[in-house]
Amino acid sequence: MRNAISFPVRISALVVFAAGCVACSTVYEGRYARDEGWRPGTVQELAPAAGIKQAGWRDCRKDMSAAQQAASRFATVEFFGSHRKSTITVPVEEGAQWSRGDRVYVDTADCNAGLQPRAVD
Repeated sequence: MRNAISFPVRISALVVFAAGCVACSTVYEGRYARDEGWRPGTVQELAPAAGIKQAGWRDCRKDMSAAQQAASRFATVEFFGSHRKSTITVPVEEGAQWSRGDRVYVDTADCNAGLQPRAVD
């Protein structure tokens, strides 16, 4: 006895399933994958290590030596995590011209990835 579900119905179900799987793996601007740690965010604060007023959910300064901290500038970025707003403090690349309020992508899994400009929401 053949399966009672017709071929077109099976194909339709497969297409819906595949579309759902694609939607689960968000990639921002074609290159910043959410499942790799990238999140859209907004720069809240820029300062030397000692000048950052509030540590975030993740504070990359803790992964650096005192000499590295002294030679670096940092940005605290607010982003929307799994269920709430969070912040992360990351080192800023030398010569980068970020300002408070800039829209960026930040890699919450890699402190050394640097901030990337965000062109769209």
